Amino acid sequence: MLRTGERHGTGGGRHGVSGPGGGRARPVEPARRPWLPALLRGLGGHCPACGAGALFARGLQVNNHCPNCGEDLYHHRANRLSWLLAGFVGVQVVLALMWLSHVAALSLPLAYWVPVWAAFSFLLLRPAKGAIVGLQWALRLHGFQYAAMCRPYRAARQRGQARGKATREVPDRKAA
Repeated sequence: MLRTGERHGTGGGRHGVSGPGGGRARPVEPARRPWLPALLRGLGGHCPACGAGALFARGLQVNNHCPNCGEDLYHHRANRLSWLLAGFVGVQVVLALMWLSHVAALSLPLAYWVPVWAAFSFLLLRPAKGAIVGLQWALRLHGFQYAAMCRPYRAARQRGQARGKATREVPDRKAA
């Protein structure tokens, strides 16, 4: 129970004030990550952390971990937004091309522009998804904020070692 004049969280005990100065300890603010290099690395299909490892395993599937630096990448939530972003940018480019063809007095029917838009949107899917993953990593969104905290507790991986396959030495079978 609270005594007269006390507020929640100001008394001692389990949920009370701890440490010198009478205030709660503030969590350590993680180092800021620059968003523009991470976005550009993602556009190129590279790891947003190191820029050397591959971001995609195959097609549009993002690697769970960077093969070069081991950064966790499975936290991303870029599946739906990449389709929307690629379609939107594709429409903008096709509208600009339609306007340029109108200015140049080329009269092409709309049936020609729909396949151009679809092809351009499909070509933009992978860079759009990479850019979104890079931006989410840089801004620590969707679980990327916890990746740095969990790293010390994760087993250290050696570069070049295949995932899921432990390397072990084979004993000599020489007869003595």
